[in-house]
Amino acid sequence: MACRAEIAAGFIGVVILLTGCSNESVIETPGQPSVDVPSTTVSNESPVPTTDQTTSTEASSTDASSSTVAPADLVEADDSVFSFASGDDVGRWNVVNDTVMGGVSSGELTWAGEAMVFTGELSLDNNGGFASVRSPLVDPRVAARWAEQPGLMLEMRGDGRSWAVNVRDSGASGGWIATVTPPVDEFASIEIPWRDFTPVTRFLDPRQSNEPLDPSRIALIALYLIDGVEERFRLEVRSIT
Repeated sequence: MACRAEIAAGFIGVVILLTGCSNESVIETPGQPSVDVPSTTVSNESPVPTTDQTTSTEASSTDASSSTVAPADLVEADDSVFSFASGDDVGRWNVVNDTVMGGVSSGELTWAGEAMVFTGELSLDNNGGFASVRSPLVDPRVAARWAEQPGLMLEMRGDGRSWAVNVRDSGASGGWIATVTPPVDEFASIEIPWRDFTPVTRFLDPRQSNEPLDPSRIALIALYLIDGVEERFRLEVRSIT
């Protein structure tokens, strides 16, 4: 089983601003008024399987050989910052697609096999091209635990496509990103060292900064699909540690 993490920068025409300590955020798009994004409705029924697909991406990236992949059973459930033992756990996450800026990409969350399942279809129509899911706000006490470990661990399975992992603090910048390509056939625990995250703007463009990522200040995690491939997608996440 091969799995790699990459450093990448994408494009997103949407700004996510953290507000207070609720699950609601404000989405701003260039030249448009802010709109509230409601909480995602989660179904507990079995997710619809996606079609087989061959994906080719031509985005500029750098292989991060320091990333490691381990069998999923090495991650202890009690250590998970986010786990999905029930549909209620999934319901705390929100889907934000390019529809907030006029695009037509689709995406929905379901719960199956103690995993959050994000499925949909990416479209480039109407200047769109992204689908994403974001976490509720991270408890500062939890973020403090991250500062004591070498990186972020995600237990996940995908369909061969690469996902941008975006971590943000409460500041005005877009935070930091790294890119992972989850395995297709089985769940794996993928560790992304903190040093592999690169700074980005609020639109996920590369940002020049000497400020290192401070894991203790992480307030939100988002997973973005921005590979420009107009096909159905599927991502399953069991835990984020």
